[in-house]
Amino acid sequence: MTDLLWEETVCPDTWQGAREFLNELKDRYVFRGMSSAAWDLETSLDRIRGYRYAESEEILIASFRRAVLPPIHGRPPDEDCVSWLALMRHYGLPSRLLDCTKSPFVAAYFAAEPPPDTDSGSDFAIWAINEDALQRSAE
Repeated sequence: MTDLLWEETVCPDTWQGAREFLNELKDRYVFRGMSSAAWDLETSLDRIRGYRYAESEEILIASFRRAVLPPIHGRPPDEDCVSWLALMRHYGLPSRLLDCTKSPFVAAYFAAEPPPDTDSGSDFAIWAINEDALQRSAE
């Protein structure tokens, strides 16, 4: 099992305990807060049944490019697919990118503040993903 696939569940009893644990990780990990501990790490597009990246992604990006006004600050070059996907995500569109943050506390906010259409009584989760292992996996 690689570092990227290693999993450990830690359930601190207090916010102070959680804060201390997360502070120990913050220089080596990226974080994702999820409002349900039962959810897997999936992108917004992974949750859409029958979605096929290769067939639909070009159409999504092309449609978004046409909808974005030319003077947008920081408009990515047309050939920079990942930057377009990130910009789409920023505006709430689904993409194959998984939102993560360097701050465990930003992840905690998104985990503890569930969207209006979810059960707010469920346990939430903060995923910590080792940056070095993620980089090796991407290479």
